[in-house]
Amino acid sequence: MPQSDIVIVGATGTTGSALRAELRNRNVAARALVRSEAKGAQIRDSLLEPITGDIGDPASLDGAFQGARALFVALSPSADALALNRNLFAAAKRQGVSHIVRISGLHPDPQSPSLLVRQHTALDEELRQSGIDFTILRPNTFYDNLLRHAAHIREYRVFHSPMGDAPQSMIDARDIGAVAAAALLEKGHANKAYDLTGPETLTNTIIAGIFTQVLGETVTFQPVPFAAARAGMIANGLPEADADAAIELFTLVSKGGEGEVYPDVERVLQRKAIRFEQFVRDNLAAFK
Repeated sequence: MPQSDIVIVGATGTTGSALRAELRNRNVAARALVRSEAKGAQIRDSLLEPITGDIGDPASLDGAFQGARALFVALSPSADALALNRNLFAAAKRQGVSHIVRISGLHPDPQSPSLLVRQHTALDEELRQSGIDFTILRPNTFYDNLLRHAAHIREYRVFHSPMGDAPQSMIDARDIGAVAAAALLEKGHANKAYDLTGPETLTNTIIAGIFTQVLGETVTFQPVPFAAARAGMIANGLPEADADAAIELFTLVSKGGEGEVYPDVERVLQRKAIRFEQFVRDNLAAFK
């Protein structure tokens, strides 16, 4: 396989997986940064070349990024996200990468009560000041997060959330992957930021109603106290600091302000964003 000039960081995550699928559909080759050869073997295909490197070890990134034109970055939120993203930016600059597409979040605010929002805001600004062309993608919550509740929905026809019935203009990760591919491959997206949402404002009650309609059986939403949600995340192995950061974000979202629908998906893709009902139908085997 000829060496691709696109490197994906976060290739096994939700948005990275969506980007890989979109590039495959376009018959475009890419490289994927992985920590181990074993991890790389799980995702290798005729168009994807895994390359080993550790974002916590800046020296290991130089070889991984050699010859790259563009970098896609989607790192999971964490207490050390600032340092890890900075490692990537610095290595990209050393290796002459000319364009970085980064997954951020809606509504940047350096004074936000949410650590994760403050991190995204700071990193977006650092990327702008890096001297490298950028495209910042700021998506709302993913439909795909509900796949974590699929077993409960299948067995008990119920799902839980600590965010109450707050409005959210949620988005399908496939749309994020498609916008990312456009930014990486097409002209006109350099030094821009896109607010990415679905085509409708949803609440958990509305989501339950759509599940009920599509599955043909009543599905209900049950709220969960923040303390119980935090305890559950820690019980599942999330570090306490990361659980606290997640609860800060959930608290912010629960207060409203995340329901606005933005036109950027449609403008970039020249089609409507995927509706939640279509997402459920496309994943019927998981929920049915």
